[in-house]
Amino acid sequence: MSDVCPVPSCGRPRPRDAHVCRGCGADLGADLSALADLARELETTLARQGRTGQGHRAAPQGLPVDLRASTALADLHTLLDGWARALRHGLVPVPGPVCARCRHHSCARITARNAAAAPPELDQASPAGDGTRRASAPVLAAWLAERHHHLLRRPDAAAAVTQVYNARRTAEHIVDRAPTRWYAGPCDCGTPMYVQPGAAAVTCPHCETAHDVRERREWLLASIADRLTTATQAAHVITLLAVPITPERIWKWAERDLLIPHGHDVKGRPLYLIRDVMDLHITMLTRQAERTAKRTAKVKV
Repeated sequence: MSDVCPVPSCGRPRPRDAHVCRGCGADLGADLSALADLARELETTLARQGRTGQGHRAAPQGLPVDLRASTALADLHTLLDGWARALRHGLVPVPGPVCARCRHHSCARITARNAAAAPPELDQASPAGDGTRRASAPVLAAWLAERHHHLLRRPDAAAAVTQVYNARRTAEHIVDRAPTRWYAGPCDCGTPMYVQPGAAAVTCPHCETAHDVRERREWLLASIADRLTTATQAAHVITLLAVPITPERIWKWAERDLLIPHGHDVKGRPLYLIRDVMDLHITMLTRQAERTAKRTAKVKV
């Protein structure tokens, strides 16, 4: 006997002892594997700032930097992290002796279950600002892909299939737009300007006034200094406009109370002033340079 698969738009029969049909189960594993690669592509996209798609679409109004890729990556991370934690909560290590180098089926099951319950890579992540430690989205996706059969045994397996599928489509849409130019802000005449990565100057397409790219970066950073963003968004903006920084470093500062959040977004993620993150980053880089100079001086002596 079989029932209808509860995954929306599926409608295929599923076994009575399964929560989704076999096809959706296979799709879940494939989608998670694809998300591991797509998450890396999103991280690569964050290293570039561009105008994506066709036409002359500017960055979201009020923010001269397009954060759609960083938002998509943050949402993907939240989704994967939630399912990973839910899965780990249900995979409790099984006590009992396990024979060394044996072929007992019971020992093999215990070893496999314990390995799935306590993957070391999920415990090597950086703080998220909320006291927990989180792995990166590519690591989470790969870990879940290897254990997607455990997700299929959960009563909410249909939700996992649907959410992971939607996340894959969103990530593919962002990645496929392949940014090639970044938004350099408006010209004095009001015309939006876009510049190729590595260019030293940008010319307004309307009045043909030339602008120095370094000055445009400084203007952009100053214009958004008082905006509240997540750690991922702040890292993207500062890396693009000033000096490289990672979300993990920002999370670490927040855990050490060096960086104070100013509220949370609708998904509960802490928000930081870009100005605060930038000032702290410059302070840390200055201290690091001073320590390096002192060590160099001692070696010469």
